Amino acid sequence: MLSKGRGKGGGIRLARTADQARQMAEAVLALSINGLPVHKVLVEPSADIHQEFYLGIHNDRAAEQPVITATTGAIGMSISASRSTGKMARELIDPLLGLQD
Repeated sequence: MLSKGRGKGGGIRLARTADQARQMAEAVLALSINGLPVHKVLVEPSADIHQEFYLGIHNDRAAEQPVITATTGAIGMSISASRSTGKMARELIDPLLGLQD
Protein backbone atom coordinates (compact mmCIF):
# COMPACT_ATOMS: atom_id res chain seq x y z
CA MET A 1 0.00 0.00 0.00
CA LEU A 2 1.55 3.27 -1.09
CA SER A 3 0.29 5.28 1.85
CA LYS A 4 1.92 6.76 4.90
CA GLY A 5 0.70 5.79 8.34
CA ARG A 6 0.55 2.03 7.77
CA GLY A 7 2.00 1.32 11.20
CA LYS A 8 -0.18 3.82 13.05
CA GLY A 9 -3.20 2.54 11.11
CA GLY A 10 -2.68 -1.01 12.39
CA GLY A 11 -1.20 -2.37 9.17
CA ILE A 12 2.10 -3.53 10.66
CA ARG A 13 1.95 -6.30 13.24
CA LEU A 14 4.29 -8.81 14.87
CA ALA A 15 3.16 -12.44 15.14
CA ARG A 16 4.99 -15.11 17.12
CA THR A 17 3.21 -18.15 15.63
CA ALA A 18 1.69 -19.17 12.29
CA ASP A 19 -1.79 -19.09 13.85
CA GLN A 20 -1.21 -15.54 15.11
CA ALA A 21 0.05 -14.54 11.65
CA ARG A 22 -3.08 -15.95 10.01
CA GLN A 23 -5.39 -14.15 12.46
CA MET A 24 -3.49 -10.88 12.10
CA ALA A 25 -3.49 -11.12 8.30
CA GLU A 26 -7.27 -11.56 8.31
CA ALA A 27 -7.62 -8.54 10.61
CA VAL A 28 -5.35 -6.38 8.43
CA LEU A 29 -7.23 -7.38 5.27
CA ALA A 30 -10.41 -6.08 6.91
CA LEU A 31 -8.83 -2.65 7.53
CA SER A 32 -9.10 0.61 5.69
CA ILE A 33 -5.93 2.67 6.15
CA ASN A 34 -6.09 6.37 5.24
CA GLY A 35 -9.35 5.60 3.44
CA LEU A 36 -7.75 2.90 1.28
CA PRO A 37 -8.75 -0.77 1.49
CA VAL A 38 -6.05 -3.36 2.16
CA HIS A 39 -5.88 -5.96 -0.65
CA LYS A 40 -2.68 -7.86 0.19
CA VAL A 41 -0.58 -8.76 3.21
CA LEU A 42 3.20 -9.16 3.03
CA VAL A 43 4.70 -11.51 5.60
CA GLU A 44 8.38 -11.05 6.44
CA PRO A 45 10.62 -12.48 9.17
CA SER A 46 11.12 -10.11 12.08
CA ALA A 47 14.49 -8.56 12.82
CA ASP A 48 16.21 -7.40 15.98
CA ILE A 49 15.97 -3.61 15.85
CA HIS A 50 18.83 -1.77 17.54
CA GLN A 51 18.10 1.69 16.16
CA GLU A 52 15.49 3.16 13.82
CA PHE A 53 15.93 5.75 11.08
CA TYR A 54 13.66 7.49 8.60
CA LEU A 55 14.94 8.53 5.18
CA GLY A 56 12.72 10.24 2.66
CA ILE A 57 12.90 12.34 -0.48
CA HIS A 58 10.21 14.89 -1.16
CA ASN A 59 9.77 18.20 -2.99
CA ASP A 60 10.57 21.37 -1.08
CA ARG A 61 8.04 23.85 -2.43
CA ALA A 62 9.88 26.90 -1.10
CA ALA A 63 13.20 25.87 -2.69
CA GLU A 64 11.44 24.37 -5.73
CA GLN A 65 13.66 21.29 -5.73
CA PRO A 66 13.89 17.85 -4.12
CA VAL A 67 15.17 17.50 -0.57
CA ILE A 68 16.39 14.42 1.27
CA THR A 69 15.46 14.22 4.96
CA ALA A 70 16.86 11.79 7.53
CA THR A 71 15.85 11.44 11.17
CA THR A 72 16.71 9.13 13.99
CA GLY A 73 14.02 7.77 16.23
CA ALA A 74 10.91 5.68 16.21
CA ILE A 75 8.65 4.94 13.28
CA GLY A 76 6.18 7.76 12.89
CA MET A 77 8.42 10.37 14.50
CA SER A 78 7.26 13.69 13.12
CA ILE A 79 9.62 16.00 11.30
CA SER A 80 8.73 18.88 13.65
CA ALA A 81 9.67 16.76 16.68
CA SER A 82 12.96 15.88 15.00
CA ARG A 83 13.69 19.54 14.36
CA SER A 84 13.17 20.43 17.99
CA THR A 85 15.58 17.70 19.17
CA GLY A 86 18.16 18.43 16.49
CA LYS A 87 18.13 14.85 15.24
CA MET A 88 17.24 15.70 11.66
CA ALA A 89 19.46 16.09 8.60
CA ARG A 90 18.13 17.88 5.53
CA GLU A 91 19.91 18.36 2.21
CA LEU A 92 18.63 19.93 -1.00
CA ILE A 93 19.21 17.87 -4.14
CA ASP A 94 20.18 19.64 -7.35
CA PRO A 95 17.94 18.07 -10.01
CA LEU A 96 20.73 18.25 -12.62
CA LEU A 97 23.77 17.42 -10.47
CA GLY A 98 22.31 15.28 -7.67
CA LEU A 99 23.61 15.42 -4.10
CA GLN A 100 26.68 17.63 -3.66
CA ASP A 101 29.40 17.50 -0.98
